[in-house]
Amino acid sequence: MKHVFILLGLMLMQSISSYAQKMGDYIEFDGVPSFVFYLDSSGEHGLAMSIPAFDVKGAKKVDKLVKKGLMTNEQANIFKNNPIGEVNNQGIGGKKTKDLFAGLVGRLTDKGKNNQEQILAFCEENDLSLQELFPMQYWAKNLGNGWFIPGDQELTLFADFYFGGLGKNHSLGTKFQYHAKDLCNNELIQESLFKMVFFGMFSSSCNHTNAGFRKLRCEMVAMSGKHWLEIFDTYSGQDPLVCAVHEF
Repeated sequence: MKHVFILLGLMLMQSISSYAQKMGDYIEFDGVPSFVFYLDSSGEHGLAMSIPAFDVKGAKKVDKLVKKGLMTNEQANIFKNNPIGEVNNQGIGGKKTKDLFAGLVGRLTDKGKNNQEQILAFCEENDLSLQELFPMQYWAKNLGNGWFIPGDQELTLFADFYFGGLGKNHSLGTKFQYHAKDLCNNELIQESLFKMVFFGMFSSSCNHTNAGFRKLRCEMVAMSGKHWLEIFDTYSGQDPLVCAVHEF
């Protein structure tokens, strides 16, 4: 009986430690390399964000990460077997942006989980291909149960995590490119965080039918070195990255 209690105690300790997370911690769901970017008041529950998606041309990049010891072969296969389809600057596949969003925009909110559910339902109701028209949501769905593309709410929480908030009042100056090392001690996450901030990320929120999904972008004043994050309906330049979020 004594051994039983010891075993139960060890199991309880293991269970508690598995929930003991802090901001920036490395964490996995379905084997997907991710990091904690939000914790609730209990410190036990929050949100994790995946590293960015790779397209079909990204297999060599994944292999390099394996060679560097930053990713296992099993993790590499997750991305190789689930490459993200082509995404245009509105965040969809194809060109029917305005028509596509006309019946959808009123169903989308700033919450990514709701948006994922609504987009999947919208495709089923209208006999549309999720894979062809919404490659971001298709990619997130295939990562495993519970994954979704972040909405404005989650991207605002990400900005809180990295910069302390959105807007010019939350600039890190040139330090922004090194700040990932202050937030996380995992090299894969450090590399991913810098790219996510520098290139920005797609949101699953939408305010205007002709603009498509919103985008998180790194803004800067060249001479001052100031950098900060904003969420826009549209912007030109490098397309944002695609990441997914999971609750825990």
